[in-house]
Amino acid sequence: MKKDLVKEVIVEDMLMRIESAIKTFIARNPNVDFEKETTIQNIAQTVHSSINEGYGDTNRNATVLRKLEERLKMGQLKYGQDIPVYDGRDWLKEGVEEVLDGLVYLTNYLLRLDEMKIETGFKSEEDKINEKL
Repeated sequence: MKKDLVKEVIVEDMLMRIESAIKTFIARNPNVDFEKETTIQNIAQTVHSSINEGYGDTNRNATVLRKLEERLKMGQLKYGQDIPVYDGRDWLKEGVEEVLDGLVYLTNYLLRLDEMKIETGFKSEEDKINEKL
């Protein structure tokens, strides 16, 4: 039951992120030809990989590397190029901003999980231990 709930939450969250990424891509690339087979295949492959990832007996390091590769591919789709080496950006500043954004997203996700626990009455092993303290 717990494993099924976790999978359901992960898949739902993943679908929302995929939908958001596609909407962002379309907004940034209004002239992209979605009739073009390679565009459709790239998006389909990214979606397929994201959905199927994490449900096998795959080595965790390989999964992390695959996630990074998928992220780079998504950047290719969005911006149509590799990561620019010298484009005038302050990479350190942008990196710190991205980490801060990530902390906001993760905190919000944890809050959503807590809300779901309250709604469903679910208690993790950690929750049970904390109740005893």
